[in-house]
Amino acid sequence: MMSANQSDLSASKYGYDFVVATTQRSINNSIRDYLWNTSFNLMKVYWNQDPVTNAPVRVSYEDLMVQTNGTDPLDVPSYSEGPPSQDIINIENSMFYFAFEAMVGIPDGMDESDVPDLITFNNDQSVLFKQICSTLKIASCEFSRSGMTFSNISQPDDDPWLFVSTVPLSNQSANSDEVPKNVNDTLAQLNKQYGPNAFSVQQLVYNFDNAAIESSPSIASLIPGSDIDIVVSEVLVSTYFEEVKAAGQPVLNYNIVQNPQAITPASLNMTALELEISDYDPGSTQVSQQDIQDLSTLNYLCAVDGKRIPPPVKFDWNWVEANEEFDGIVSVNRNSFAGNIEAQLDPYVTKNCNTPVISVYPDGLECKYSWDMASGTPTKSKPSTGAEVLDYSFYAYSEDGAGLGDFMGTMAVSDSFSLSVTFSGNTIQIAQSIEIRIDMRVGLDSESWSPVRKTITDTYTLGVDNYGQLTAALVSVPKDTSEATPQQGGIRDFFTNFNDIVSDATTWASSVANTSFMDIPVDVVQQFVFPGGNTFSYHNVLFSENQDLTSSINYLAIT
Repeated sequence: MMSANQSDLSASKYGYDFVVATTQRSINNSIRDYLWNTSFNLMKVYWNQDPVTNAPVRVSYEDLMVQTNGTDPLDVPSYSEGPPSQDIINIENSMFYFAFEAMVGIPDGMDESDVPDLITFNNDQSVLFKQICSTLKIASCEFSRSGMTFSNISQPDDDPWLFVSTVPLSNQSANSDEVPKNVNDTLAQLNKQYGPNAFSVQQLVYNFDNAAIESSPSIASLIPGSDIDIVVSEVLVSTYFEEVKAAGQPVLNYNIVQNPQAITPASLNMTALELEISDYDPGSTQVSQQDIQDLSTLNYLCAVDGKRIPPPVKFDWNWVEANEEFDGIVSVNRNSFAGNIEAQLDPYVTKNCNTPVISVYPDGLECKYSWDMASGTPTKSKPSTGAEVLDYSFYAYSEDGAGLGDFMGTMAVSDSFSLSVTFSGNTIQIAQSIEIRIDMRVGLDSESWSPVRKTITDTYTLGVDNYGQLTAALVSVPKDTSEATPQQGGIRDFFTNFNDIVSDATTWASSVANTSFMDIPVDVVQQFVFPGGNTFSYHNVLFSENQDLTSSINYLAIT
């Protein structure tokens, strides 16, 4: 396997406009931070026992309090023998069966670093999810010939019970008041920069509608296989997930997206998203089994501008290697990024593509010359491989003459222009050239020269800030090899006025180039905003060997 430096999203079997890939390790760390820093609601759910079928029947807190004379079973200590308290008598005189009290989060007796991995990526594109609670208490009531046994047990502070399920992933919109502070701060910064409501937040959540329960907590004080153990395990787990969903499903990641209706600068507007899990392939590298699992990635496969998103396909490279400390990678298809620059270069290139319009005609005994430029259309190509990603070229030629056999004079003008864009390392290079060449004869006197022959090479060294905005340092190298205006000797010029004609032609040609040919401003590059989650900070922007624009990312700490 190869690293993200081999990213090749433009290959025919991929075709995604951009990919955001984050490791299982980073997502687990992010979930720990989320649980550690977020306050969750306490859930309490109660069941009675049907007197005929003995099946559990859910009961409201208010109705149960009427039955138990105000006794909440979750507040009553366990009981098995001896004189019963009034609370136990109240419970015994009711139809109470069992209840649970739970709050999502990390128990007080655990450090964040002691929390186990809560997600594991599966080969079948699902996720094994372990739900952890800061508080989890179960109260249950059993009757036998010897009397009633009441149990009220809580998970150990340092060894929480875990609900384990296999769940598909789902992407949905989120309200700004539901997301962590750092997400809202970045969202506000982007909307301030690009206009109100230009961006919104989506969240990646666990889809409990299609969850397959793998295991429920093993409750030590309940006899394994007993009726109450089976009922509690089955009913409690399904109800627990229903309650978690109703309170707001656990969030895997927050993702900033541009609103389709917003008018924003040249950036990628995601319109379709698929999810894919990529297993880490160590190849010949010696890494632990845990590292292999940790370096597997969840990939957001994204399309823009309403395009159909290709189906998920296994990547031929790892997104993050064992020796890298990053949480993931954002990679932009070379064609998508080049298209962003192309849209800004097209008007500029067109201004530099001019078709000469030449007229040479007799005026009595004199030969007259006139010239002008009409707009032209460049030839544009987008190489599918190699460092060059965009190429413009243009050539136009016009000539005319006066008199029989053009004996009075001739004029020919050619205009050529080229511009190429190359991606390499952490640089973008835009190289352009223009040449206007004139061939002129007045009577027997003729000259050929290039009054305009210039090149400009603009090199942008890239960086990226924490908002995904490209930064660029521009070095521009102009070169002017335009040829001097030719001159004839006095007596010959006297009869033909050659020097004035040539000088006027030079002035005209120079004015054409001077009003349109210039270096490319740095904001052509800086206007691009990286897509992806705004819970990221960005690092080390580079072009891959296949010219995809990549940036390493780390999750920002939730505050």
